[in-house]
Amino acid sequence: MNFPANTRTDILRCTFQSDPWHITSTASHRLTTLSNIRIAVVRAWVENAIVSAYVFLAFDQEYFYRGYPALDVFLLDQNGDEVVNITFRETVAECGRTVPRSYRQNFDFQYYDLIESTVLVMGAATWESC
Repeated sequence: MNFPANTRTDILRCTFQSDPWHITSTASHRLTTLSNIRIAVVRAWVENAIVSAYVFLAFDQEYFYRGYPALDVFLLDQNGDEVVNITFRETVAECGRTVPRSYRQNFDFQYYDLIESTVLVMGAATWESC
């Protein structure tokens, strides 16, 4: 999205207690690794009018098996209650190498001021050998 030159942004940057994530199977096989995980929640302004709010998720991913899990980002208020839930769908699995991934999704900007924290969840998937 291209914003006019006089656009201002508010950005909430989220850090993770655990990075990298090593995702393993119940049989202890390493399936994938997510590293350098970044989430930013952004609100864009133009002359006192909010024009957009979105979540940006980026990470580096190394695949050992092929799988296509959904990634859910939950934006929470000060009580830990869900304000916004955004689901990103994985579409590509490239085995044997580390691949940078990034996703962006808009949400209703009226919720921005309520957001205090984020939670990232990887959903279930069927994993296949590369």
